[in-house]
Amino acid sequence: MSRRFLVAAVLVLPVLVGGCRHLPSRSRALPDCPGQWVSTGAIAGDFLLRQQVRIEAGDRVWSLQLVTQKRGDELLLLGLDPFGAKLFTVRQRGLATSVDALPAPLLEVPPLNLLRDLHRERFLALANPGADGTFQATRAGTKIREQVAGGRSRWRSFERLASDPPGRVELRFEEPLAAPGGAARVTIDNGWCGYRAEITTLSEESLP
Repeated sequence: MSRRFLVAAVLVLPVLVGGCRHLPSRSRALPDCPGQWVSTGAIAGDFLLRQQVRIEAGDRVWSLQLVTQKRGDELLLLGLDPFGAKLFTVRQRGLATSVDALPAPLLEVPPLNLLRDLHRERFLALANPGADGTFQATRAGTKIREQVAGGRSRWRSFERLASDPPGRVELRFEEPLAAPGGAARVTIDNGWCGYRAEITTLSEESLP
């Protein structure tokens, strides 16, 4: 190998390495989907929640575990892969959020999508305690409809009044399993962003 070739290689190598640092990163497979969440001050009690999540989009499937802890004014959402390795942490205080997550494509599901789905499932119900029927309200430009039977939510939908994005997000609440502490499952069809999620609650406990 000639001296001239070695000198040229030494000069070119830093350019190639430096260029790699500035290559655009791949976006996540799912888009960051719109949606609202409520302030942590409006979420009653302190609790620990463990859930299994399965997400489908086209022919792609992702599985992960969620651990949610609410203490005082902080909601902590921890995402784990099927082997228990941490994928992301979302912290919510009031309406403010911070996210620490693996980059795409190591994590192809936006963590804030999972926070929004958690709120749709748990904290954005229409306030009609003890009443059965179909209810409707508008919050932050979104029409929310909910069907309650036997004192339990059976179906809930979210539709943007501005039709941006078009379509609806629909949740269906399945009966808990008959066994004591049996898991409850919610399916979410997100027509805004083209994915379907199944959220199975494995355990839920109040914190002192």
